[in-house]
Amino acid sequence: MKVLLSKEESPTSAHPLVEPVIQIQHIELNKDWYLKFVKERCFSSLSPAKECAHLLSHLKYEDILTVMVSKDFQLPILEQCLILGAKLISCTEKYLSSKSNDPFLGITESPGSALYRSAQSTLLQHLADFMTLLPRTSKHQMRMHKLFSEKSFWEILFFIVPCTCSFLVTQDSLPDRNIPNDSSDDIVHLSAICCEKLQRLHEMSDGPLQSPAALENLPVFPPAMFIVGKASPIVIKFKEGPRIIYHDH
Repeated sequence: MKVLLSKEESPTSAHPLVEPVIQIQHIELNKDWYLKFVKERCFSSLSPAKECAHLLSHLKYEDILTVMVSKDFQLPILEQCLILGAKLISCTEKYLSSKSNDPFLGITESPGSALYRSAQSTLLQHLADFMTLLPRTSKHQMRMHKLFSEKSFWEILFFIVPCTCSFLVTQDSLPDRNIPNDSSDDIVHLSAICCEKLQRLHEMSDGPLQSPAALENLPVFPPAMFIVGKASPIVIKFKEGPRIIYHDH
């Protein structure tokens, strides 16, 4: 700290391989600086997701969305943004209910609402983009076999699934549920993909899916989660182990 506060240059900063020490007294704290700092944290794979979610919660909706739609944004942060956003919204609702006579309440959007709306919008767009990777019915079996063998496909899937589950769980804590119809259909299709994954693991195994190794990489759905779609309704329950009930389609 003494080095940072000193007006003299740090002895190690003169080395060409060492980054110069930033002088705290030279930093101008404003929105541009903070936004740049948040981007640096959210674009680094080494940054904790929870920390990044808290940093984003102090920005407005438009600024949060600008960070999230960047190709450098670390996608696992989205799940933490949904969780934190839902908690902040819940706390705000409790406060509003106890201060209902305050005329200044509700004039500006709460931090939780801005964070949650941004994360929801970004997640549902990623989900829609993911659906474009899936084949049409006529070429479904052959194309799905190819997709299941691609590492990049699984990397996307294992980001989408837990984040979508957290999104659905947080809906229970919100005053108003708001899942667009198109996104509901995408969630149903995502559930079907998970069903196919379980089926393939079952076919590859010698017996029932009871091996811990076989279940290690499966997506974990919240207990008693119901997903209903228009074209092919599906109900998925994970309570004391994988249990899937779905209609043929």
